[in-house]
Amino acid sequence: NRYLIEFLEVGGVLTLLEILALNKITEEDKKESIKLLQVIANSGRKYKELICESYGVRSIAEFLAKSKSEETQEEVQVLLDSLIHGNPKYQNQVYKGLIALLPCASPKAQQLALQTLMTAQSIIGTTHPSIVDCVLKVLCTMHLEVQY
Repeated sequence: NRYLIEFLEVGGVLTLLEILALNKITEEDKKESIKLLQVIANSGRKYKELICESYGVRSIAEFLAKSKSEETQEEVQVLLDSLIHGNPKYQNQVYKGLIALLPCASPKAQQLALQTLMTAQSIIGTTHPSIVDCVLKVLCTMHLEVQY
């Protein structure tokens, strides 16, 4: 715990989120950044809140949409799933971030966002109005895994 707190005190979360946006960093390094964010998020509610307060949901969602590696995209899904659970203060932010992923160009990102939205919807309870149009547009895709 001491190492985690020291890492966070020197701006560790912001650094990990910044890595996701850099072009010159390899996909493998970005995947490791996601894994470290998972460790932080799994350490408790206050750590999930810290990631969300640092505009983490936006950075993570944008990275999911742009990532070319399906393995990395699946790691991002695990992180977003972790951020939606046990994080009542920011669960709506994560939910809206997942909805924002639906129009992206990556079929794998769409599929993973939809899978996570199934879980998120049961946690949130009420349906956000913007989800209807996004889901209807996704149903028109040529990618069967997304339609499923």
